[in-house]
Amino acid sequence: MAVEIAANVLIVELGVSYTTPFIVNLDPGTYTLRATYPVTGQVLEKTTTITSGVTTAEDFYFAAPPEYWYITIASAPSGWGSTVPSGSISVVAGELLAVTAVPASASYEFDYWESDIAAVNGSTSPNIVVPAQVAGSSHTLTAHFRSAVVYTLNIATTTGGTTDPAPGTYTYPEGMTVKVTAKPDVGLYFAYWVLDGGVRYENPIDVIMDKDQITLQAVFSTEVPPPPPPAIPMELVAAGLGLAAATGLGLLLAHLAGLI
Repeated sequence: MAVEIAANVLIVELGVSYTTPFIVNLDPGTYTLRATYPVTGQVLEKTTTITSGVTTAEDFYFAAPPEYWYITIASAPSGWGSTVPSGSISVVAGELLAVTAVPASASYEFDYWESDIAAVNGSTSPNIVVPAQVAGSSHTLTAHFRSAVVYTLNIATTTGGTTDPAPGTYTYPEGMTVKVTAKPDVGLYFAYWVLDGGVRYENPIDVIMDKDQITLQAVFSTEVPPPPPPAIPMELVAAGLGLAAATGLGLLLAHLAGLI
């Protein structure tokens, strides 16, 4: 189906341009008409002959402009890698889009893709082909990178329970947070964790992989453990120190005053 559009038509012999539709009076002769569709830049050219006393009509038929679907491609964390292509991309409707994730250096590696397009969401391949989407639709795609450095987490328990993940030795990328849950046997209780020698009471526990050879032990008990000690807010600790200092200073000043 043809739809009337506006195009620019240059009458080459006259060096004059008009915008369609238009009517112009010309002397008899042969003229070259060069039409340009501004939307696509497509150019059509034809020759027409003008005869005295005769009205001549000329039509130009341009290919319809393509429709697009849109996708914004990003990477995370910032500085760990990039994608090719990247940014806001317009894709001709019906066409696929190949995308590649590129780590910033040997210190990083590609992890996975995150997208609202189910076909590629969660993919762990650094090279993917995004299927064609509905014309006019907008989508997002993010390449996630991780540290190429890996650290070891050693999980153990006392008698009376297990953990999830199970006791054992695991490796995780640097900076990753690992959630570990203590699971006491029937009739027993979780008491506390020993994380690199320090006692922790929350269950599950989040272990941040910020160094190598982290040790985590779940301790179970046959008795209901007492509630964990309340955490002391830092502002109270600071206030207490301030009071002690002020009191000591007051005593010192009073003593000095007595000597005078």
